[in-house]
Amino acid sequence: MKPDNIPSASGVYLMKDSSGKIIYIGKAKNLKKRLQSYFDKSYLNKRIANLVSKIDTVDWIITKNETEAFILENNLIKLHKPYYNIQLKDDKTYPYIKITVTNEFPGIYITRKYENDGSLYFGPYTNVAAARKLLGLLKRTFKIRTCGNKLPSKACLDYHINLCSAPCIGKIDQNTYNIAVKSAVKFLRGDITRAILFLERDMKRYAKKMQYEKAALIRDTINSINHLREHQHVMLNNGKTADFISVQYNGAIALAGVFRLRNGAIIGKEIYHISNPLEEGADAILRHFILQYINISFQLPPIIKTKRLNQLKTLNKTIEKLGKKVTIKSIYGDDERSLMKMLDENILFESDKEEQKKIYRKSVTVEALKNALNLSFIPDYIVCFDISHLYGNYSVGSAVVFHNGKPLKRMYRRFKIKKTKGINDFEMIKEVVERYFSHKESRKINLVMVDGGAIQLRMAREALKIKKVTTPVIALAKRLEEIYVDEKSIISLQKTSPALKLLQQIRDEAHRFAINYNRYLRKNDFKLILEEVNGVGKKRALQILSAFGSLENIRRATVKQLMAIPGINKKIAKEIKDLL
Repeated sequence: MKPDNIPSASGVYLMKDSSGKIIYIGKAKNLKKRLQSYFDKSYLNKRIANLVSKIDTVDWIITKNETEAFILENNLIKLHKPYYNIQLKDDKTYPYIKITVTNEFPGIYITRKYENDGSLYFGPYTNVAAARKLLGLLKRTFKIRTCGNKLPSKACLDYHINLCSAPCIGKIDQNTYNIAVKSAVKFLRGDITRAILFLERDMKRYAKKMQYEKAALIRDTINSINHLREHQHVMLNNGKTADFISVQYNGAIALAGVFRLRNGAIIGKEIYHISNPLEEGADAILRHFILQYINISFQLPPIIKTKRLNQLKTLNKTIEKLGKKVTIKSIYGDDERSLMKMLDENILFESDKEEQKKIYRKSVTVEALKNALNLSFIPDYIVCFDISHLYGNYSVGSAVVFHNGKPLKRMYRRFKIKKTKGINDFEMIKEVVERYFSHKESRKINLVMVDGGAIQLRMAREALKIKKVTTPVIALAKRLEEIYVDEKSIISLQKTSPALKLLQQIRDEAHRFAINYNRYLRKNDFKLILEEVNGVGKKRALQILSAFGSLENIRRATVKQLMAIPGINKKIAKEIKDLL
């Protein structure tokens, strides 16, 4: 559809598909010009044409200026996570280091969940192993406890192997313990020089009071920090504190790299994986990444350095209005350009590493499947079919495609069963396979899979015969996880087999996709029917559906059974019966 009556004002636009789901959110200085550009066929590339083909409606929100549009776009993307927008792939799974500074004896932990509990959070860390290594280093250096929120009644193993100062059994007083905690905080913030000065001051104070044991504890901590500092490389002699950010992209795949520079030394490197479905350029990726990065990061520096970036002024105004005390600046000088070049090299290295992982994964799983099934080719495009229905109602089929052992969601397809009536899973499989192989895209498939046993296998083969397709077919039976390659030929693989695990993953994904579509159809149809009754709103319609499970069960229910639902009186129950 091409939207009409678009205002020539700044704002945010929301593109929705036929189900009302938001699939893309964008901002514009001029909504009319921007939205009209999407429907200019001479301008469209393949990816944007694909997006436009899925648009059913477009809504927009007018803002006072471009900065407000920037903020609103950022907030709406964060809320709705539309498929076609630039997104961090794993933003909900990044680990943080948490220090519970509000406790009498604070603890230090790795967590993936932020809570507004007064604790300090450092991160995010994109590499879990690196985060755990850092935690171990902090334990060895500062001897901070990692046990539960409350102090235990006795010392644990950490105390006996010199990883904890054991406040639980009084081996350290609160003041000395909190000196170590404050030093750890300074260390994590990258302020190592101040951390050492802070410790030296307290060491001298204890020594002056002849509290030599406490002074010795702090001395050991200083020595540990100095040992750590020897491994840091000062990159900028001007002692700059900033985060350096760069992005690299190749089509829909993008990576962002961050160097955390504190007092001229790199204290951390993080690489973020980004989804870029519309294959937008480096400028757009960088702007979106920065807004997402400052949202998930704690202990931000006052400055973020990037390569030259368009709309820098607008971006900084947006960040200011979001309440973040950080300014984006372009790199300046040979030393900063050299540092950015090194960051780019790290990003490219990560990209190569990911590519090698893909090749390895393909060689292990897909090659294993080829050998397990005695195929003469590598099954790099596999389609799997499954059926879902509710006692013969709302019958649907799914087709999911895996390429080189990974889901290829753009080739997923779902079907409403049209020909087959009643409860007949076998005929449904035949119908769905036949319909799927009526389309050109099915030519890529070199292995067909169905969820089931010998009969499902036979029905799939009959459908392929009708379409004159000679692609091999297998079936995976749930009960014993046996693979049917023929009606009388069965392959049993070990549970640890990578080939079996791949087939199980594909089968389970087809099952999930079919069930979700079935639920979607049931939910919408049932709710609309029930909501026609006076006194039954959306909430009560869902309660009725949850209690009875299907329209047929509601039809069979007595007035008394319907009245057992909270809020359903005799009059409403009778109206429901009359309607159905």
